[in-house]
Amino acid sequence: MSDIPLPLPLEDSWSDVLGKAVRGTGIDEKNLAPSANIIPSQLKTIMGGERPSEDTLRRLAIAVGLNPGPFLDLAYGRYKPKAFEASRWPGVAQIPTRYLDMVVNSYLVWDTKTREAALFDTGTDMAPIRHAVEKNNLKLTTLCITHTHADHVAVLDDVMAMYKPKLYAPKGEPVPNATLIEEGAEIRIGPLRTTTLLTDGHSPGHITYVVSGQEGWPAPVGLVGDAIFAGSMGGGAVSYPRLRKNVQGKILVLPAATLLCPGHGPTTTVEEELQHNPFA
Repeated sequence: MSDIPLPLPLEDSWSDVLGKAVRGTGIDEKNLAPSANIIPSQLKTIMGGERPSEDTLRRLAIAVGLNPGPFLDLAYGRYKPKAFEASRWPGVAQIPTRYLDMVVNSYLVWDTKTREAALFDTGTDMAPIRHAVEKNNLKLTTLCITHTHADHVAVLDDVMAMYKPKLYAPKGEPVPNATLIEEGAEIRIGPLRTTTLLTDGHSPGHITYVVSGQEGWPAPVGLVGDAIFAGSMGGGAVSYPRLRKNVQGKILVLPAATLLCPGHGPTTTVEEELQHNPFA
């Protein structure tokens, strides 16, 4: 992991967020320019990543349905996600691995008394998973998949061969030999209780796992995959409206202090995203 910058930077820039909103809403650029009261040539440079004035960006945000305040804070560097406080979240470890030009996260969550652990997604490298399991003296009994995009399941077979955990995957994205789950399923990690939310839109059957029951946690932990990122959300490749509805109506209604563990970028909380996410 020596080539991975820590702490992890935000997954998306302001131009990434704008591009996701433009593509997701399906607004033709010919119609977007007049609706934002800018000329087409200027829109072209903006979509190419050239940052305009705050007033212009505000008009664009409103035209594509983004929350303009958080969007401007992102564009002008006024939003900095808070660092993960390990002392507040015992039994949670983020494992970033490299995938082409991206960094993808998997997470270990364990009961601090029994040391029984679950891995959420696999990332692309067994070595840091094995290191984290051994360092924390864990028994990896469970593997939960949020969605089956290649970067999230790259070493699934290796994890299964080494630890032989119980495997859970979305019903909408079946994996061989997995227990297929829908919204409302319950999974146990020792005494910890995990419930599931269907947060599709980025992928057909994307599942968010919400873990509770650890002594000392201020709130639950949400393993959100690519549904939401700090300051952004996943691409709506399947359905942008459905993904955004799921983000707003299922994830961002969890308790404010809930720790959100996304598939890319830094961890965040529901409270932080309600304040700082343009898609909220």
